[in-house]
Amino acid sequence: MATKLKKPEQSKGIILIVDDDPMPAQYYIRAIDSISDGAYLVTQKFGPATALEFVKQQKTEIKLIILDEMMPSESYPEDATEEGRRTGNVLYRDIREILPSVPVIIITHVDIDSDFRAKLPSNDRRLFMKHKLGITPSDLAEFVMKLVASP
Repeated sequence: MATKLKKPEQSKGIILIVDDDPMPAQYYIRAIDSISDGAYLVTQKFGPATALEFVKQQKTEIKLIILDEMMPSESYPEDATEEGRRTGNVLYRDIREILPSVPVIIITHVDIDSDFRAKLPSNDRRLFMKHKLGITPSDLAEFVMKLVASP
């Protein structure tokens, strides 16, 4: 689902949500549409392969990406994604090859342990947001608006 009226050329750009579950994304889309007054085309892709293809096609229009960390691994080897527990992180690496500076938020349901963080390169720019009861779609939308507004 995408915002109703805006086409990429009529918007400030695209906010891409990658999540195999349509429900959270629908809440995020509504919240971002509401807080931005429809200024961005917000769209969802349901898996890494379709998301990566979309990123390649729309790379000049994408302003921010939200990734679910846990998704089916699809075209990635199971061991690379820790059996789907880190698919979003593997996809992040591939997106960075195409879009090195676009903000990326990874939504996770698990704690990011210090061992995992220690393996990240020092110039790593991914932002982790732990999905918990205190994080609402409105909270995420406000955070997204701050990120797309900053240079």
